[in-house]
Amino acid sequence: MAIELKREPVDPIDAQLTITVVDEPGAGGANQQYIIEGFDTATNPSGDPDNAYQGTELLFQRGPAPACGLTMEALTEVIIHRLNGFQSGPFPHPQNAIALEHYEKALAALHTRTMDLAATDTPPAQQG
Repeated sequence: MAIELKREPVDPIDAQLTITVVDEPGAGGANQQYIIEGFDTATNPSGDPDNAYQGTELLFQRGPAPACGLTMEALTEVIIHRLNGFQSGPFPHPQNAIALEHYEKALAALHTRTMDLAATDTPPAQQG
């Protein structure tokens, strides 16, 4: 069922990346497994040359605890941390500040959603 996400990248590096949805949607309607390809970590100075790979898998949580995958909240927190790093570095940019604000709002909305669903005892498989 693998499908490649249609994208409109504006950055030449981003244009090299492909995102493939690997699995069928779960009970909540969302997919859990994505593959991002088009890069080689052997060329990244922050990477481990003894453990280089090409592409990466994102595997999201499916169903209730215990943890069996990444959450949208965790991924959003990584992006927020990275944007904060750019903003505190030598080249802050107004558009980074706008993106940061939106990611923070998205994270707050996801937290509110989680608390709302918990208050209604909605089973995780139906949380979509």
